[in-house]
Amino acid sequence: MTIPKIVTVEPPDVEEGGPVTFEGEHLGLVNWAVFTDKNKNKCIAPARGEDVGRAARVEHRPKDLITGAGTAYLSTADDQSGIGPDNSSNEIVISFVEK
Repeated sequence: MTIPKIVTVEPPDVEEGGPVTFEGEHLGLVNWAVFTDKNKNKCIAPARGEDVGRAARVEHRPKDLITGAGTAYLSTADDQSGIGPDNSSNEIVISFVEK
């Protein structure tokens, strides 16, 4: 199985409720984005792999995260309960900002 790899995220300051685009390698089969804030609050959002596997998009960043530094990673799991290290990308540091 090919593990996805995030290289960049646009925008790096992710607005509450706004779209997020991840760029990297092997992202075509991504189904989920996992966001974690500095207090370890975790939110999972549907993600859609696109652009021949080089990008994945989340239409609306979850609103239940505090502003400030956080992380995100992507998963190719079929459902949320299947998200794990064997089907997840590297974590990338991002910043959560208010809209």
